[in-house]
Amino acid sequence: MSDNLLLLENVVRAYTDDAPAVSGVTLNVTGGAKLAIVGETGSGKSTLLRLAAGLIPIDSGKIFYHGKQMESPKDKLIPGQPGIAYLSQHFELPKFISVEQHLYDPYEMTLEDSEKIYNICRVAHLLASDTRNLSGGEKQRVALAKLLMTSPEILLLDEPFSNLDPIHKRAMKEVIDAMGQEMSQTIVLVSHEPTDVLPWADSIVVMKNGQVIQQGEPYMVYNEPVDEYVAGLFGKYNLINPTNWGLKVNGGYMSEFGNVIMRPEAFSISKDGTKGFNGKVLRTFYFGGYEEVEVMVYQETLTVRSKGDHLVKGEKVNISLSPLIHY
Repeated sequence: MSDNLLLLENVVRAYTDDAPAVSGVTLNVTGGAKLAIVGETGSGKSTLLRLAAGLIPIDSGKIFYHGKQMESPKDKLIPGQPGIAYLSQHFELPKFISVEQHLYDPYEMTLEDSEKIYNICRVAHLLASDTRNLSGGEKQRVALAKLLMTSPEILLLDEPFSNLDPIHKRAMKEVIDAMGQEMSQTIVLVSHEPTDVLPWADSIVVMKNGQVIQQGEPYMVYNEPVDEYVAGLFGKYNLINPTNWGLKVNGGYMSEFGNVIMRPEAFSISKDGTKGFNGKVLRTFYFGGYEEVEVMVYQETLTVRSKGDHLVKGEKVNISLSPLIHY
C-alpha cells in the first residue's frame, strides 16, 4: 500500500502560554509505513502522537484521515479515531483475569486470526496466566495484542521500548518488526532512544522544540544530519575540516567554521604507516564487537571506530577516510 492514510497539516498544540508543545507540524503517514518520531525529552513527539490519535484537540491546523477531516475530541463522547490504535507508555491491564480472557473476543476476530496475533506478539504461552503475574515486557506485548484484535489501519506506539530490560526490549523490537513483515501494519513509533529505530524505520522524523527539523530515510538522517543536535541524538560524531581531508562537500551539516560531521565509522585506522594521516592514540573504549578510539590528528581529537586492533594509549597510528563516504 502507498495511499495517504493520515495527514497532519500545520498543526499547533499549546498547553500553556509559553512555547507550543507542537508548532506548525505537517506530517504524512502512508499505508504500510514504518515511521519513527524521535527527539529529546520535551521535544513534542508524544504530544504529536496523541494529536494524530485524535485523543487531544489541536489549537490550529487540520488532521485528515483517508482525506476526511477528523473531528475534534471536544466534539466526541469518546476521544479517538476508529481505525487508529494508540498504545500509551502508561497503559494498564485489567486485573484478576487471565490473558486469554482479556484478549479473545469471538465477535471481534476468529480464533484462527487471534492465534496469529498471539504468535506474532509472543503471548501464546501466556494465555492462561493472570495479568497480575506478568513482567513489564509481557504486559506490553499483551497490550499490543489487544490493540491488534481491533484490526487497526494505523498503530501508534508511544515509547514502546522504555523501561524494558535488554531481553524484553529485543523481544518487543522483533514483535514490532513482525507486525510490519507479516501483517503489513502501518506503524508510527515514538522513541527517546533514536538508535532503537535506525534498523527498523523506513522514515525518521526528528523533533526539537515542537517542530520537525529533519525528516528522511535512516541512512540520510544518520549520515547527513542538519545540525549537531540531530547528530548527537544518533550517537558519537566528529567535526572535521574538509579541506584537511581532501573532501568536496556535497551534503550534510557544515558549521559556521566550515567543519562537517563525520561518524566514528567513517574513518579507518591502521598501524602500517603507509597511508592516511599520522595520529596518536589517546584513549580506547571497549564495546564488545568493536572499540572506540580517541586519536589526536591535526591537533584535534577524533573518535574512530576500530575492530580488533587492540590499540593502546600512546601508540602511533594512521587514520584515513573510508572510500564509501560520499561527501
